[in-house]
Amino acid sequence: MNLVDELHAVTNALSDAGVVYAVCGGVAVTIHGATRSTKDIDLLVAPSDVQRAVDIAAGLGYVFASLPMTFDAGTARERRVRRVSKIELPGSGQLDDRDDHADQDEDHDQDLDDDPEAGQLHRGAPTR
Repeated sequence: MNLVDELHAVTNALSDAGVVYAVCGGVAVTIHGATRSTKDIDLLVAPSDVQRAVDIAAGLGYVFASLPMTFDAGTARERRVRRVSKIELPGSGQLDDRDDHADQDEDHDQDLDDDPEAGQLHRGAPTR
């Protein structure tokens, strides 16, 4: 599984669905020219688009969802994170839906963050 291909697949699907997003985290740092190793894709979406983004990601194989996490609850910095993961068995090209392989499989996560300042988001455009 290639992280760049996954980034393009996810962001193209979000754009096609009209979901406004921003690329953040390690991928964003790399896009801006800094060298940084990362294994996941972090995206920021408006609170009203979180479920749509999760559904779109599920259509791309990101079917392992964690419970929502809230940071700095009740403050101006409150953030909620939804993590969805896609697991591929090494060398098979096949997705596995069994939990017993989670520790040995290559794991790619996509964090879908929502933020009170989401109105300031713009449509992301990764380099192609």
